[in-house]
Amino acid sequence: MLHMLAAIFSKNHSQLFQYNFEYIELLVSGHTLKIEPIDEKLEDEGITIRSLKYYIDSKALEKCYREDSKINSPSFWVNFIPSLRRRARNLLYDMRSGEVLTLAEVIDTYFDELPEEIKNDIIALPTEAYDLIGNLQIELITTDRLPLQIATFQHALNMKLRHIHDITKAFILFLYKFLWKIEI
Repeated sequence: MLHMLAAIFSKNHSQLFQYNFEYIELLVSGHTLKIEPIDEKLEDEGITIRSLKYYIDSKALEKCYREDSKINSPSFWVNFIPSLRRRARNLLYDMRSGEVLTLAEVIDTYFDELPEEIKNDIIALPTEAYDLIGNLQIELITTDRLPLQIATFQHALNMKLRHIHDITKAFILFLYKFLWKIEI
């Protein structure tokens, strides 16, 4: 679910096509945004294109978001951004920053550097939906940040348990010595 929310709020709705869902409904700035996957049949070309239908406050928007798989291809980004080099899976090495980036990070960082005609092909979100989610500043917790927090929590817990163990051991030793003195 977090990946779906990240795709919505990063305005990379093409990532939603990897998930099977009936619809997503969000309350954003007092408006209900509903996103529903549909299959559009193009009679002229005899093909079916996966699309996302948008509703704001139950009113269907005319424009749909059509699947654009180019944006999710590392090769696409390497072709247009010379400082990127492909790595394993969907990772890219950024020669400018020296960091390895995920595809979502590349899209966020370099989308504005694409030629205008390419951006227009990719941004196919209905204007109303784009405006509704475009002004929100949202940062989702990524799984990359969680292991550090878990490790910190585990360390603190281990320290507390060690302290309890030491106190219990000292108490038992005290009782043993005390009882030993009484019997002698």
